[in-house]
Amino acid sequence: MAYKAVAIERMLSEANYFAEQLHLPIEQPITLVDAQSAYVRPPRVGFGGVIQTKRFSFSFPNPNEGKLCYITRQTIRDGHDVLDLYPELARTPSLVDSNGAYQLATQWLTSVAVDVPSLQQKYPVNVRQWFFWGKPENLPKDQWSMPQITSTNKTMLPIFDVRWGEGDTPPVKVTVLGSTKELLELRMEDCSFSKRTPIVITNAMELDSIPDPPVKQLQWIPNPDENSQRIDPGGSTNRPPPFHRRVGAQ
Repeated sequence: MAYKAVAIERMLSEANYFAEQLHLPIEQPITLVDAQSAYVRPPRVGFGGVIQTKRFSFSFPNPNEGKLCYITRQTIRDGHDVLDLYPELARTPSLVDSNGAYQLATQWLTSVAVDVPSLQQKYPVNVRQWFFWGKPENLPKDQWSMPQITSTNKTMLPIFDVRWGEGDTPPVKVTVLGSTKELLELRMEDCSFSKRTPIVITNAMELDSIPDPPVKQLQWIPNPDENSQRIDPGGSTNRPPPFHRRVGAQ
């Protein structure tokens, strides 16, 4: 627990820096009370973990880097994720085009100390707008994200992936919600371009070896009501056995 407490404190500090710099729609500062879950990797493996709030998750995936590399938006509005809002988003105009999404992405990366010029030099950039085949009002929810090859209706969504590099998991990807100009996701598979100081807990093994405090167990407290318990001089009691109740007792 001693190590986890220090690690979570450091992760929360980094999450708050990113949330402030990226203007994330989340109450700040983020505290442990706001976290729905918090996972810390054992120190013998290397520093890392995940802080997940109701709206965003912040992940430190690479044990040898100690950096925040993934930020993912969990919900868009009222607990709904992107998939839930496909029909609505399909009818919502985007406030940016591909060039505008690229500008937002590079601004966000720069704001969180990513070396964008070096990134541009190493990996080619491309921008992809989300779409699906079909009309949103005619599709069941489980097919909204599936390509409908038989349909001739191509529905564009106000969502853009700005990608550096190729493949299904490019080295760096920023997903922009064009309808609000907000960040949906930032993923750095190659986190070497982040110039943030890595999180290093120098006394990690020492903290991890500190015994956890004893767990306080719940104890049964006798009911002071005389009708619920009578103790005779011999020390016996007429209290019913646990989880039983006498019916019709006067």
